[in-house]
Amino acid sequence: MSVPCGVIEGFYGAPYPLEKRLKLASFAAAHGLKFYICAPKNELFLRKLWKEEMPGERLLELQRFSSRLHELGLRFAFGISPLGLTAGWERDGERFLARLRQLTRDLKADFVCLLFDDVKKESEDIGTRQNAIIKAAAKALEGLELWACPAYYSFDPVLDAFFGRRPERYFAELTADLPDEVRIFWTGPKVISEDITKDDLLKARSLLGDRLVLWDNYPVNDSKRLCPRLHLGPFKGRRGLEGLCRAHAANPMTEALLSEPALATLPLCYENLSDEARLKARDEAAAELFGDGWEILRPLMQVLSEQGQETLSDAKRREILALCELKNDAGAYAELRGFLEGAYAFDPQCLT
Repeated sequence: MSVPCGVIEGFYGAPYPLEKRLKLASFAAAHGLKFYICAPKNELFLRKLWKEEMPGERLLELQRFSSRLHELGLRFAFGISPLGLTAGWERDGERFLARLRQLTRDLKADFVCLLFDDVKKESEDIGTRQNAIIKAAAKALEGLELWACPAYYSFDPVLDAFFGRRPERYFAELTADLPDEVRIFWTGPKVISEDITKDDLLKARSLLGDRLVLWDNYPVNDSKRLCPRLHLGPFKGRRGLEGLCRAHAANPMTEALLSEPALATLPLCYENLSDEARLKARDEAAAELFGDGWEILRPLMQVLSEQGQETLSDAKRREILALCELKNDAGAYAELRGFLEGAYAFDPQCLT
C-alpha cells in the first residue's frame, strides 16, 4: 500500500489566507495528496495564545476550510503547539485537554497534531513529561490518531545548538508505552534534508518505532538562508521509503501557489519513477500554474531555486516583473512579484 502524502502548513511567517488555502487544497486533491494539516507557527491561537478562546470569525474560517477539505476527499488536521505546557502540565493540563477536545469537535478534525518543536529545553526530563502529555491527549481524543512532533525531530545538531542539548534518554522516555494511535514526526537527517534515505528512516525507527511520519521541510523557504529562494523543483532522492513511514507531509513555501509544482511531485517518491518523470510532472504543474509564461520563467526559476534572487541581474528581474505586470492576476504571478519585491520577508522567529 502506498504511503499517504499530504501538506503540513507548518512554516514561520504569515499564515495563508483562506482563499489561498482553498486553492492549494483543491490542487492537492487533484494531484493525489490525501491530507492537509493546518499548523502555521504564527497562528497565535494554536501556539502562543493557545489558552485563549479562538475568535469566532477565525474559528468559522477554519470550519469552512475543514468542510471544503472533506468535500475534496482530504483528511483535515490542525496542529497545536501549547507553549509552556511541558513545564506547566500540572497547572494547565486540564485546560489544555479541554481546548483540544473543543477544537477537535468544532473543526471536525480527522486527526490532531501535538507539536513540541522549536522551544527551549525546559528540563532534563522533558521526554517523560511529553510522554505523559501525549498519552493524556490520545485518551482525550477517544481513538483519533494523534501525530506528535518531538522537541528533537531530527538528528541535526542545530537543534541542540539552538534549543539545548537533547537529554540522553529523551527518545526512550518520549515513546515509552505509547498507544497505537500515536504517530511521531521526523524531518530526516537534517531539519531541512536534501535527501531522506532508507538508512535514515531505519535509524529513526530504531528510536521511534513503527509510528514514523515524515515532516519534509521541502519546498519550505522560511529560514534566513532559504528565504531568498523559490523552490519550484521536484522532490529529489527520497527513494525506497515505502513501508518505513506511516505518512509523508510536505511543508510548503510561504508563497502558497508557487509551492504547487513541487508538491505535485511528492506522491511520485513512492512510484519508483525516474528523475525525468518527476521533472515532467513538475513542468506540467508549472505550466498549469503559469500558463504560456512558464517557458519564459523556467530557466529563471532554476536560478531562483538554486542561487536566490540576489543573483538575478537587473535585466532579468525587470523581465520577470514585466511579465507579472502583463499577466496582472491575483494568483501565482502576484506571488512571484511579491517575492521579488520583499513581501515575504524573513521571520526572525525561525531559528533553524
